[in-house]
Amino acid sequence: MNKDIWLLFLKGIPIGISNVLPGISGGTIAVVLRIYDTLINGIKTINLKVIIPIGLGAFLGLLATASLVDYLLDNYTSFMMAFIFGLIISSAKVTVLDIKKINLVIIGCLIAGLALALLIAYQPTGLADAQTIVSTKRIIFGGVFASISMLLPGISGATVLILLGIYEFIIEALLSLNILIISIFAVSAICGMLAFSWLLAYLLQNYRSELMSLLTGLIIGSALVAMPTSFIWTDCGGIILGVLIVLLLSRNSAT
Repeated sequence: MNKDIWLLFLKGIPIGISNVLPGISGGTIAVVLRIYDTLINGIKTINLKVIIPIGLGAFLGLLATASLVDYLLDNYTSFMMAFIFGLIISSAKVTVLDIKKINLVIIGCLIAGLALALLIAYQPTGLADAQTIVSTKRIIFGGVFASISMLLPGISGATVLILLGIYEFIIEALLSLNILIISIFAVSAICGMLAFSWLLAYLLQNYRSELMSLLTGLIIGSALVAMPTSFIWTDCGGIILGVLIVLLLSRNSAT
């Protein structure tokens, strides 16, 4: 049992890291690590033996890398976007393999997921930066919807915060350990996850292939958004690195 808890904690770390990266969600990494069902059902039933280790691992990963990711995105934007593209596009392999049938409904779910990802990605972004005073209502709203998106592979929680105009504000709160803002955001996120996990658990149990098709569309759509505009050798290296990391994580999780 202790081994399982530590394993969930370790798998929570890359989930937290992914939620700092615009374009990739914690749900995507949970799918790659093959703990998506465990995570969704754990949240639904409030299983603390699942929620606490994954949550602590995710918080550690997020807190430890927020500053580094912010620096890399500012100074090595092209490489990082190529890296994110490699992570996302290779993640689709896991959901595709979980689709057990092909029919018009499955194809429709795939197209719907693709369209939803593109629609969200190309919405105009907000304007709030780290110095802007953000209302409590906006923080709560951001926490709820970002947490829901974190559970959906292909919809990045970071991207949702950017669209709401509070990404830099929340990152700054994390880096400066602003307990009040972090607490409001965290409680809102937990409420959002608890509510949405019931729907996801039901779909996983009764409409698994349809859900996996929808998630595949979401992942492919978010990959298209993150696709590099140029393919110089450093960008190709970023893509290869992202693909290799996903393959390594999924292979180790399968054993």
